[in-house]
Amino acid sequence: MVAVSSVNTTKGEKDIGLFIEDYLRAIPYFNEHPNQVIVQTLKNDKLERRNVFALLLGQKDKNSQTIIFHGHTDTVGVEDYGALSGYAFDCDGLAEQLKQIELSEEVKKDLESGEYLFGRGACDMKSGDAVFMILLKELSEHVDNLSGNILLSLNPVEENLHTGIIEGIEVIENLKKNMT
Repeated sequence: MVAVSSVNTTKGEKDIGLFIEDYLRAIPYFNEHPNQVIVQTLKNDKLERRNVFALLLGQKDKNSQTIIFHGHTDTVGVEDYGALSGYAFDCDGLAEQLKQIELSEEVKKDLESGEYLFGRGACDMKSGDAVFMILLKELSEHVDNLSGNILLSLNPVEENLHTGIIEGIEVIENLKKNMT
């Protein structure tokens, strides 16, 4: 996900929504329940940014309680990367470039450990989004044992106006009304 440049106010915010939608639609559960992947294009948005929702319905008992996995998909710009800005969305390339420059011992140790992912959005918030997506995929393979539901809500335009989640509330309220 880091490889998808989704800087706020750029076409990349649409691209990350398309990437997420494709990932979700490739999950067998959502192939069988395509109407449970909901894409909401933001109103009057020239960039055609979109909220992407996915609703996983547990089958263990008909429990209408729902946990929401919520995250945002946009990032801030890469100006602060300076000469390395061309690598901001390339985790491996950035790690290699960082090895070529002088770093504090603490950062150098983290880099050499191989336990960290470097790149714009890796910590805010694409790693969290990826965890939600993988959890949803895993849980979708065990809906017979799932009591309650999970709603994934991934939204653009968080880094400035929060337009994604503000407009997304409409989808969440409609789902809630139809589930109770």
